[in-house]
Amino acid sequence: MGKEQGMLDDSIKEFHLTVPVVLITYKRLDTTKIVFEQIRKARPEKLYLISDGPKEGAQQDAAKIAAVRDYLDKAVDWDCQVVRDYSEYNQGCKTRIVTGIDHVFENEECAIIIEDDILVHDTFFRFCQEMLEYYKDDDKIGVIQAMNLCPWYEDKPDKSYYLSRYVETWGWATWKRVWKTYRVDTPDYVQMRDNKVLEKYWDKWYGGEVIRGIQRVEEGKLQAWDYQFWYTVAKNRQLSVVPSNNLAENIGFKMKDATHTNGRCIWKFMEGDMEFPLKLRNEYEIEYKWDKLFSDTYYKKNVIQVLYGFVMSHILDFLKDCGIIEGEK
Repeated sequence: MGKEQGMLDDSIKEFHLTVPVVLITYKRLDTTKIVFEQIRKARPEKLYLISDGPKEGAQQDAAKIAAVRDYLDKAVDWDCQVVRDYSEYNQGCKTRIVTGIDHVFENEECAIIIEDDILVHDTFFRFCQEMLEYYKDDDKIGVIQAMNLCPWYEDKPDKSYYLSRYVETWGWATWKRVWKTYRVDTPDYVQMRDNKVLEKYWDKWYGGEVIRGIQRVEEGKLQAWDYQFWYTVAKNRQLSVVPSNNLAENIGFKMKDATHTNGRCIWKFMEGDMEFPLKLRNEYEIEYKWDKLFSDTYYKKNVIQVLYGFVMSHILDFLKDCGIIEGEK
C-alpha cells in the first residue's frame, strides 16, 4: 500500500530542528570544528556527544581527545540539551560507536547521526527531519542518508529523493525500530556468504564487499560497525532514502588521525541546496537504474582491482600487527 502523495507543509518559514543530533568524535579537532559549525547553524534542541577514550599508554591521543571534548563543551552556545557520552578508556571504533548509538535509542525514537569527518550540507538536517516524520511508521524504509554518490544521474524522477536497496552511512538518520534489529556480531554471515544471499539481494560486487567486510570484523581483522548495519537493512528487506542532491562530503581523507579513510575523496556538494517543500513519493518504486550506476561506479571491479585490494588489505594488516604503522585493524 502506497503513501499519500503530496508535499510537506512549508508554512513555517524558519526551520526548527527537533530531532536529536548525534556527533561521534575521537581525536581530530580540526575536522570536528568544521563539522560542528554545521550543527551550530542547525541549532538542534538536543545533542548527543559520543567520544571514545584513549588507548592505554597513548598520552598524545589522550591530550588530543581532551582537546576535542574541551572544545565541544564550550562550543554549544544556543539553548540545547547536551548529553555527553564520554568513555574513559578505548573501546575501539566497532564497540564505541555501537554502545553510543545504543544509548541514544534507549531514549529516542529517531536520530540524525554524524561522525567527526562528515561535513553535511545546510539542508541535510531539514531533509532528515521531514523524511523521519514521513516514514516513521513505515517498516519498508530503514535509513535516510546524506550521500548521493551519483548526483550526475541523468534519469531523475520528479521527486526530491530516490528509494534504493543500497546503504551508505556518511551522514544518516534512522529510527529506534530499525536500530533495535541491529547486531554488531553477525555469526550467521557464514550461511549468508555460502548461500550468496547478499549477492542475490544486491549484486555480487556490493554484496561481496559487505560479506568480506563482515568476515574481517568477525575474524578480528577490522574494527567496523557499518557493514553490519548495511547487512541489517538488507536482512529486513528495507530501503534507503537517497536525496536527489549529494548532501555530504567526507573531509577525513588523508588526515593524519583518520582511522579508516585514506586516499582522496571526490564527493563534493555538486548540486546545491535541497528544495523545499519536498516532493514526496507515494509508492515504493526502487530506482534500479541509479542502483546499477552506483554499484558499477564504486564497487564493480576488474580482476586486477580485486587482486590489488586483496593484497593491499593483507599488507596493511601485517604492518599494523608489526607496529610499523598505526591504525585500528
